[in-house]
Amino acid sequence: MKTGLSVLLRKTIRFLLRVFFVFPIDPQLVLIDSMWGKGVSDNAKYYLQWAREYGDNGLRYVWGVKDPAGQEPIPGVTFVKYRSLRWFRVHAVAKVILYSHHLYNYMPMRAGQYHILMWHAGGAYKRIGSSVAGNSPKDVRLHQARNQIVNDPGVIFLSSSEIFTRYNIQEVYGFRGRIENTGMPRNDLFFDPERVRVADGKVRKQLGIRVNACVMLYAPTFRMAALKTGGSTETLDFNRLLESLQEKDPVILYRCHYYEKSELEQNQRIIDVSDYPDMQELLCCANLLVTDYSSCIWDYSFLGRPCFLFVPDLEDYKNREQGFFTPIESWPGEICRDMEALCGAVKTKAPACFAEKAERHHREAGSYEEGKACEKLGRLIQELTERK
Repeated sequence: MKTGLSVLLRKTIRFLLRVFFVFPIDPQLVLIDSMWGKGVSDNAKYYLQWAREYGDNGLRYVWGVKDPAGQEPIPGVTFVKYRSLRWFRVHAVAKVILYSHHLYNYMPMRAGQYHILMWHAGGAYKRIGSSVAGNSPKDVRLHQARNQIVNDPGVIFLSSSEIFTRYNIQEVYGFRGRIENTGMPRNDLFFDPERVRVADGKVRKQLGIRVNACVMLYAPTFRMAALKTGGSTETLDFNRLLESLQEKDPVILYRCHYYEKSELEQNQRIIDVSDYPDMQELLCCANLLVTDYSSCIWDYSFLGRPCFLFVPDLEDYKNREQGFFTPIESWPGEICRDMEALCGAVKTKAPACFAEKAERHHREAGSYEEGKACEKLGRLIQELTERK
């Protein structure tokens, strides 16, 4: 019953929002809808950096954020409050809309507009949406209802790899429209050693980390239990991990998933970076990454550095919570089922083996990443904004 009411409510809102269609589409206007208004980050941030350097033919950008007044000015970008009346109006008149997430099923689709789904994850690891292992029949029906608008002729997906296209786009969304094999704009960073070095230095300076310190980033994905309680499901023993890295002058950065709330007690060696605005910069700073089922392993793999999958709940997560698109054994990281295995691996595993495994993973996944995603996206936006 609730599923039916939810779908009906969204259809009603979608109908009412068509009132904004009285305004004509602006052929030079691009709306950025990134991470539900969280701020300037992710793929759109890196695309705009490229566009400012190489030119974008006079396009105007509007970025929807929860706190417009708190944003640093960006040339050519106007900030509007996320989900304000002005935001809804821009949604109705922008020629191109860039998303880092799924489409809103309460927003009407308009002929002559183009919706580019850049997504916020690469590879194909944990299951999402209608394919989640723990879904009830009601969950599946709700996801399927939400996905009905995705095959609109104006929708375009960007893809990071063949497996992303196969599982995340075609299986989850049943999408049969236009897919551009660009890679992810935010990952262009990792193909430029100088930009990686600058990002590393920026993070260390801002967080007060010594130049020669060994930085380990711990960035787990969310658990359904955390979504229900609003807290954290953290199980890693930070102090024990520090002891295993003593000889390397270690610092651990902890970044919880944005669905969760960090409860970490900080000190000089353990720093909470959950509010740091740019995950890519943190990855550039990290000498080692510890995660679990998070897609950040895809991004980090292009640095060729050591990556460890701390997965004490592996069987439960695989069979009852999310489930996997691809076998975890094929992922570019060392599987560690408990703290003893993790501490042993970070001390003994040679960095070279991780680079080799990452390269093999890219081949098997059919990676489209080559450091030119922003350029390809720029050409696509130019093509779309020039259409009558």
